[in-house]
Amino acid sequence: MHVSVLDRKYSVNQRREEHQPIGQVIEDAVSRSKREKFWQEVEASVERLRADPVAWKDYQDEITLLEGGSMDGLEDEDPYYTVEEVDEIRRRAH
Repeated sequence: MHVSVLDRKYSVNQRREEHQPIGQVIEDAVSRSKREKFWQEVEASVERLRADPVAWKDYQDEITLLEGGSMDGLEDEDPYYTVEEVDEIRRRAH
């Protein structure tokens, strides 16, 4: 794996500031990169869907049909997403 000098300096400085092992800094960076790639793919998929008015209407109709139905009987269950994930989903939806 090739790591640029600037990336190495950033990683070392971040590790020192946050008192984290370098492996944790790298793991966090990879995790952020994977999450960002996921959202880029989601956003590209939604744009492709929106480009087709018939498919977009079908999608919206399906959402309306299913909206709220998944909570039947699950009131006492832990939420599927964390608060942070819900915030990110809502932020990216607009």
